[in-house]
Amino acid sequence: MKLITTAAGLLLTVSMATLLVLTIKSPSSAFGQALKQVREARSMSYAELITVKGQPQPVRTRVFIAEDGRKRSEMLLGAGKSGKVTTIFDAAGKIRVTLMEDSKLALVHDQAKEKRGEAAGVDFVAWLEALKKLGDKPDKELGEKELEGKRVTGFVATQGNLTFTMWVDNAMGNPARIEYDSPVNGAAPHVVMSDFRFDEELDESLFSFAVPEGYQVRRQPTVPSVPGGEASVVEALRGYTKRDGGKFPPSLTDWGPWAVLFSQGSRDGTLDPEVTRVMAHLGAILPFLVSMPKDDYAYLGEGKTIDQKDSIVFWYKRPDGTYRAIYGDLSVKDVKAEDLPQK
Repeated sequence: MKLITTAAGLLLTVSMATLLVLTIKSPSSAFGQALKQVREARSMSYAELITVKGQPQPVRTRVFIAEDGRKRSEMLLGAGKSGKVTTIFDAAGKIRVTLMEDSKLALVHDQAKEKRGEAAGVDFVAWLEALKKLGDKPDKELGEKELEGKRVTGFVATQGNLTFTMWVDNAMGNPARIEYDSPVNGAAPHVVMSDFRFDEELDESLFSFAVPEGYQVRRQPTVPSVPGGEASVVEALRGYTKRDGGKFPPSLTDWGPWAVLFSQGSRDGTLDPEVTRVMAHLGAILPFLVSMPKDDYAYLGEGKTIDQKDSIVFWYKRPDGTYRAIYGDLSVKDVKAEDLPQK
């Protein structure tokens, strides 16, 4: 359950972050008008369906976003279970409380110590860099079709290594469906976002951090702010190798081995501060990878150990065209393209 709720939170963050980046691609078309609604909405809600190959049941979630940026994610449990898992995020994007209706358990995260303005400043700089890379039109138009009783027009747009398909309601001009394959968890889950509602009057109680009566409270360590990018790749790998006898993980995006390794020794599902810190770095890796074309980076650590100090375990191409590499001893250096190992 810990892995499911963590994955849901990260998927929510990536979904909304990429939606907001894509809003800058605004030609004078149905595509641009639909994305304008996303960008200018004071509040928003939508349904999300996540299908993973090999898993019998898809994950169904309803997401609510308040005007100030707070979020509520209601994930319905699969067959044979009752209730749902509800996660409340603060305006800085940090999880404050997770409510497991089936077991009446509340995982409560203390408020982060950093100021909201400081966190926003870091995000703003990152968005500016991302915006410079965007074009002003969708990559492709797909024409019209019938979708759930509505006549819609399709568009394809790419951000980093994610390719989105958007279907716009011809009559209303609203986004009717947005879908993409996410690299989360190594199995490329297919994500479908639909039933968008903008500028709803959302009740304040939806975003309350208070634990409802009848729930057992379990305090969780505060998730620290992390730098993301190269630094978070290094720190996540450092945490993993320390815990697994110097071995590197098989993947940076398949969370299965990470979840198994770091849940060992946990007390009643409560993660200790060091595990929380490493998991925060792991979560910050995904937006970094998503922001780059898939041919501009490679993870090569599977089967390697920290004793192979001269072996490259990860490399990526920077916006200026130069390359950086992380080695087995977790040192980081500039590297020439011709010296990169093959994927």
